[in-house]
Amino acid sequence: MYKYRFFDIFGFTQKVFVLTATLLILLLVYTAYLIFLVWLNIRWRLIKPQNFQCHEQLTVVVPFRNEQENLADLVAALSRQTASNFEVIFVNDNSTDNSLKVLENALLTVSFPFKILNLTTATGKKAALAFGIERAQGEIILTTDADCLAKPDWISIMRASFTAETQLVSGPVVLSGTSVFQQLQQIEFLSLIGTGAAMIAMGKPTMANGANLAFRKSAYVKVGGYKGSEATPSGDDEFLLHKIHKAYPNGVRFNKSEKAVVTTAAVSDWETFKNQRKRWASKWRLGARWSTMLTAILVGLTQIAQLAIYLSLVFAWLPLQLSVGALALKVLIEFAFLQRISQDLTGKGLSLWRFMISFIFYPFYALYFALVANFGNYQWKGRTF
Repeated sequence: MYKYRFFDIFGFTQKVFVLTATLLILLLVYTAYLIFLVWLNIRWRLIKPQNFQCHEQLTVVVPFRNEQENLADLVAALSRQTASNFEVIFVNDNSTDNSLKVLENALLTVSFPFKILNLTTATGKKAALAFGIERAQGEIILTTDADCLAKPDWISIMRASFTAETQLVSGPVVLSGTSVFQQLQQIEFLSLIGTGAAMIAMGKPTMANGANLAFRKSAYVKVGGYKGSEATPSGDDEFLLHKIHKAYPNGVRFNKSEKAVVTTAAVSDWETFKNQRKRWASKWRLGARWSTMLTAILVGLTQIAQLAIYLSLVFAWLPLQLSVGALALKVLIEFAFLQRISQDLTGKGLSLWRFMISFIFYPFYALYFALVANFGNYQWKGRTF
């Protein structure tokens, strides 16, 4: 009987040891994340808007598919641009609605030079972008999406970020929307923009957004454009960012200016949101760099650590003061970071209660999509991938 009791005690002790070691490792990761977040906040604050008086010719390239509801607003926003010496190329990616007719009508009264191109031998956003860039007259290419809106100084401010050394400029993108669901997406997206900007400032770029991305056509040609990323319909922005940074380590910047912000509506329903996140996640397995992978691993393990702290509040795995203190510290650091980004890009602060909703549920959401992104298909622009 004593023999079995000994092994029962030994087994119990072993389980306690494993649990304690796991919690300690997660707390170390959690601490590393908080330090990383403080560093991101510092780097964000140190970024200064650039104004180098660049006057090189610029081409805005807009790929579109089934955007009949958005194209007229986009054209109106382009008509209000204060810049000169630019052209706009619209590339129709086999739209099946009235997008082409809406676009043609909207362009009847504009003063800027434009072209409308139709994809005939290829499909997809990357093919549309490549088709437009190939026919662009400008040395500086500025890409955006058909469902985006820009402020009147957008083109001028993005172009002003270029020096002779600059090869690519990542611009800020902000989500719009009035529902709680949309505003929670806004908070998450601010963190992506802020993190991407800070990593660029550190010389370790991880992400950019094709809704607001400028680059030299000569650099695009030199690195082979979007070749090598054909396996996924997404990621045109990030793959190009990484290729240009590899060829020009000092040639990538982030434009931190409220006037350079492009806005686009956050999705309004769960099914569209799920398809969007699965599409974004589809690019993670291609062209991953150490900076990107380490950041993703750190963020993922931190979400697991936060869930472990939730459980500790129930099962008392850790002292109550430690669990509450760890969560409170993360709230303060994350909120300070996102508050600063929001104020710099939108001129407005964050809603604390919406931030708290995002804070509480984000670990469940993040880990859910980390799993489902690897299974099944997703829909995008009427196509299945």
